[in-house]
Amino acid sequence: MKGKYGSIPQSQDDKTLDNYDDSEASPILANSNSNNTLDPNDYSRIGAFMIFFFPALGGLLFGYDIGGTSAVVSQLKSANYSGVSWYDNVADSSVLQGVITSIGMFGAMLGSMTCFSIADDLGRRRSLLLASFLFIFGSLFEAFSGKSTYSAKKGIILLLVGRLIYGYGCGFAMHGAPAYIGEMAPPAIRGLLVSLKEAFIVLGMVLGYSIGYAYAHTVGGWRYTYFWSCPFAVAMFLGMFYLPYSARWLALKGRVLEARESLRFVLPNLPESEAEAMQEVANKAAEAQEQNKSMAGDWKRLTSPTILPAMVAGVGLVFLQQVTGQPSVLYYADSIFEDVGLDTVASIGVSVFKLVATLFATVTVDNYGRKLLLYIGCSLMLLALMILGTAFLFPYTSASDCESELSSDTCPSTCVWSDTCLSDCSSSGYYDDTSCVCCGVSGINTQKAVILTALFIYIGGYQVGFGPISWLLISEIFPLEVRGKAVSIAVVTNFFWNTIMTFFFPVELETIGTAATFYVYGIILAFGIYFIYLKVPETKGLSLEEIEDFFLRSSKVTIRNVTNGVRSTPYREKESFRVSAAI
Repeated sequence: MKGKYGSIPQSQDDKTLDNYDDSEASPILANSNSNNTLDPNDYSRIGAFMIFFFPALGGLLFGYDIGGTSAVVSQLKSANYSGVSWYDNVADSSVLQGVITSIGMFGAMLGSMTCFSIADDLGRRRSLLLASFLFIFGSLFEAFSGKSTYSAKKGIILLLVGRLIYGYGCGFAMHGAPAYIGEMAPPAIRGLLVSLKEAFIVLGMVLGYSIGYAYAHTVGGWRYTYFWSCPFAVAMFLGMFYLPYSARWLALKGRVLEARESLRFVLPNLPESEAEAMQEVANKAAEAQEQNKSMAGDWKRLTSPTILPAMVAGVGLVFLQQVTGQPSVLYYADSIFEDVGLDTVASIGVSVFKLVATLFATVTVDNYGRKLLLYIGCSLMLLALMILGTAFLFPYTSASDCESELSSDTCPSTCVWSDTCLSDCSSSGYYDDTSCVCCGVSGINTQKAVILTALFIYIGGYQVGFGPISWLLISEIFPLEVRGKAVSIAVVTNFFWNTIMTFFFPVELETIGTAATFYVYGIILAFGIYFIYLKVPETKGLSLEEIEDFFLRSSKVTIRNVTNGVRSTPYREKESFRVSAAI
């Protein structure tokens, strides 16, 4: 038997395929083998670079804030280097330190929630323009909050307002960037470009940690750390101002001629048949939107039988991305580095390692596919969590355990007592003098070496799998009619569960213990691997319209059988047929 998709293997158990009707396929799929189909490698290199680079600056600025703020909080607590009169307000209040750190994430969640209501009207390009505008003003508020003439109340309020504005911009950027890149990129390199956006987040973290470290011993240097995000935001604004609107968003709004011109920004030799096929899908999506304009209609569409599988796959991935311990393990990584005396420089080193692992995923995702990298990444994470759980079954001595001991008699054998210490703190009374810490960490022993190795395996696995691939898939799998709202839900889910996991991690450690906590994450991750097999499609090399067609006809083709560009019948997984990639 032979159809438009290629040869379909026959077997005694596969007779149901004789009833498969190729005429039900969408026009996009039907055009896949036509003579005027565009060569997958025929695209503008300059155009592809621009539709990636300027939206990806939003990711870089998000990562920069994460890295920079950790250095900022440390400097704000210093009487010598903060450059403000209210340093003691920060140093004496762990709550204020937590608010300075977390209010940006809260703003990002608010921004993502706002996108749910206005994203489809605002569009991807204007979302990114607004994000860059918020980045500029947020960074300026942050930088100028440290003027020496400001009172504690005024300075802290300005800083928190700036953090909130900047975070609000992060919400718009994290919504608009993957959607814009995914909708404008040629299928042959869409995985590369969207995954590179994740690499830009990590690159931003490296820059944030590095610039914060460079200004660590400059009075008021934290202000410069925040200010340096401003030039990147200006570049993002100017670039997005020049770029066209997303072609698929224009088509969704009925702006047909503009949509075709937008596509030709990256695909100058786009055949007319391909543009017409995209327009047909957009018209159907617009009709569906018109019929369901209310909030109740939005949720009805999002939970409809044809869209719900994509929602489950996309939102499920970002949920699992967080509840498998990613924020918690990174939190513990910082503690471990502190325990071996490498806390400051190690943050930069970990960020560089994350960047290298992400780049590996970026350059291989369009060759090996999304699901294979997810399997590899999750398997490495699972292995690391089992090692971590086992390592913490044995007694562990932290830096705080050592430093809390004030005499050589009580200093544990796993710590080191300094004979050159200023004095014996148990008799000198210098309890608050940090120079009088005589019992300190002993450096790396076998247990800590195993834990550090497991942490790097975990981080590498996350950056190969969940890190870049989750964002790539949510930019691809949602149908056009709900893409704006669906991406918003996924982004809100990401920020919400990141906050929840970070908040409850210390509670878990205290309640069930460190070993049990990592074992629980491992159990959840094992379920996650099964979820990926069952619910997540392989989208390598397929156009967004082809991916949408998979879900629309999911009653005929099960999700777990869409692997490596091959769609299998739901009746016999080993027998499959190939779908040609189309634009």
